[in-house]
Amino acid sequence: MEDVDECTTKSELERSIQLIAPCAENGKDDAELSSSWSRLPIVPGEVIVDIQRWVESPDSKLIWVEGPAFGPSFDNVLSSIGLQVCATAEGVDMQCVSFFAKDKYRFASRDMSMQMAGLMAMLYSLITQLVGMTRPTFRASASLTEDGFRKLDGTRQSIQVALDILRDLVSVASPGLICVISGLDKVDSHETLGTLMDMIEMFRGQSPERALKVMFVTRGNCRCLSRTTNMSQRSNATRMVLRRSSPLPGGSAVQDIRMRAGPTQDSA
Repeated sequence: MEDVDECTTKSELERSIQLIAPCAENGKDDAELSSSWSRLPIVPGEVIVDIQRWVESPDSKLIWVEGPAFGPSFDNVLSSIGLQVCATAEGVDMQCVSFFAKDKYRFASRDMSMQMAGLMAMLYSLITQLVGMTRPTFRASASLTEDGFRKLDGTRQSIQVALDILRDLVSVASPGLICVISGLDKVDSHETLGTLMDMIEMFRGQSPERALKVMFVTRGNCRCLSRTTNMSQRSNATRMVLRRSSPLPGGSAVQDIRMRAGPTQDSA
């Protein structure tokens, strides 16, 4: 990362992100209102085990929780998995950013697909959250300046700029950052595939010292994740379809997800 200034200040970037607020739509509030917080065992127990292994293993960066593709109630349960990880991380003072995809975005123009709007909202939202977590001053690349942020103008052309800014913000974030992206399947399309794969590869390429952990939660398959993850990074939650009105056999509640601050947090 090439330094261009003696330092960049957090306050400068906070002023800049005010301009992108209309496009930084994040469905987390909507997810919290509609998600199932039932304490019934509704999530396959093996999924909870996979998540705990992802949390605790220093070698595990990515996890993809793939839920059932069909069934209106599963959206809420899958969202609750992501929300629980966020809440648990925040409860032990671990830095956590998140994005919960929506079906529609208010800022999208008529000539913009909802998948492209979702991609823009995701990048802009993660950028906004990471700016809020940066140190008061830090050395940064050319993208992490007011001039760089002015290029985030809500157009398709700003997508690559946003990905570059996200990459640089991740590189200056405190070690031990957790990122939760729920509903990536709603963003995945032929139009967005290349950028999504670049984003996932960017997450995967972070050095072990950064201790970055990223969770993806989807309904059904997701092409960008199928092409960029291996079987050890996938957790199959499709067994949720066996649950009707009764608890899932061998299931666990989302509240069973646990987390504790690791060494990276104490030394950050």
